[in-house]
Parts: sequence; C-alpha cells; structure tokens
Amino acid sequence: MKDILEKVKEELDNIPMSYEMIKIIDENFIKDVIESDLEGDKLGALRVNKTLGFLSKYLKVLKECYSKSSECFYVIYPMMWSSEIEKIEKWIDDANAQVKKEMSKFRKECPNPSKEQQDLIDEQLKDFQGELDKAYAKIAEIENKQKNYDLFRAVNDELKNIIDLDGDNNMTEEADRIQRFFDKLFYDDGNILHPTEKSGTLAGMLFYSRLNKIYEEHEEYHDICLEKLLAQLDD
Repeated sequence: MKDILEKVKEELDNIPMSYEMIKIIDENFIKDVIESDLEGDKLGALRVNKTLGFLSKYLKVLKECYSKSSECFYVIYPMMWSSEIEKIEKWIDDANAQVKKEMSKFRKECPNPSKEQQDLIDEQLKDFQGELDKAYAKIAEIENKQKNYDLFRAVNDELKNIIDLDGDNNMTEEADRIQRFFDKLFYDDGNILHPTEKSGTLAGMLFYSRLNKIYEEHEEYHDICLEKLLAQLDD
C-alpha cells in the first residue's frame, strides 16, 4: 500500500494545478465541497464522491489540452465547426423552401385530395420532419462541442501561466502519461466510472488534500491583499 501511495502522490504532484484551474473546470466545487456546511459522515461521503468526479474531469480536460495545440482550440476547430453549422443551416433552409414549393404545387394541382393522397403527404411530411430533427440535433451536438472547447481554451490559457506549453516539453507524451494515470485510477463498468479499489481511493484523498491546500493558500493571499488595501485606505 505504501508503494501505491507514493506512486499516486508522485503522479499527482506532476499535475499542474492552480486556484484558477479549479474554478474554470468546476466553478461550484469549492463552494459545494470545500466550503460545505455538512459535517461527519455526510461531509466525508460528499468529499469522496465529488472529489473523485472532479478528479476524473480534471484529468480528462488536462489530457485534451496536452494532446491538442493552441491552434486547434482557437483556429482549426472553431472554423471547422462554424463551417459545418453553416452547411447544415443551408440544407435546412433549402429543404424547407423545396417542401414549401412542392406543397404549394400539390395544393394547386389537387385542391381536394383523397384520404389516401393526404395520408401519403402526411407520411412524407413526417419523414421530412424527422430529417429536420436530425439536422437540428447535429447542430446542438456541434454547439455542445463548442462549449466544451470554450472550457479547454480557458484551461489552456491558465496552463500557459503554469507550464511552458510551447516549449521543449513533449505534450503528446504528457497526454499519454495522463491517460495511463487515469486508467490506474478509474474503470468503466457499463458507462459508469468507478475508482479502482486502491489507487483510485488514495488518489481521491490526496487530490482533495492538495485542492484544500491550494484553497487555503489562495484565501490567505486574498486576506493579505485585503489587509494591505484596508491599510492604504486608512492612510
């Protein structure tokens, strides 16, 4: 167990962290967990569950930022997704116009359609609506990716204040290292993520300890700055 503890701690110590990173990845974590009013077993259970969930998200985001260049976040993907959305929206506009035109033609040629004809038209319109729904769902999917990359961009910017992303470090190797560490801590059981019995549980405890330390240092720094500001105002 001691060897596992030391290895997990070493891996966590190599993960860049800051108060700003914590807030970017989950703005509610500090308020909901570190500053929680719960006590006893309820507080312990909250910390274990929330911290492990936060750790898994933290590692996933970090890996994504390591595995992609800044250009991907700021230029390539935004342009690609914008172009894809424009194509889908154009298809929707053209399809609506074409259906409207065909329906107008049908009404003129057949002002009093039989039940069979109307049923056929209704079925075709239903199929068309299904295609529209797929198109709108695809747009929503792309917009969700864009939101995720807003997060990645924010984390990427903060990472530049902690490590040299554009230096000699091999970020691809770092991304692979993060993935290997993630695989030691979690396993997927039917699309539900669980911590491994030893490494995952230990990582959650150590990760919370480090999060709490960063929080306390930030609060202490904030208090010092506030005291200086108040002293200046008194002068």
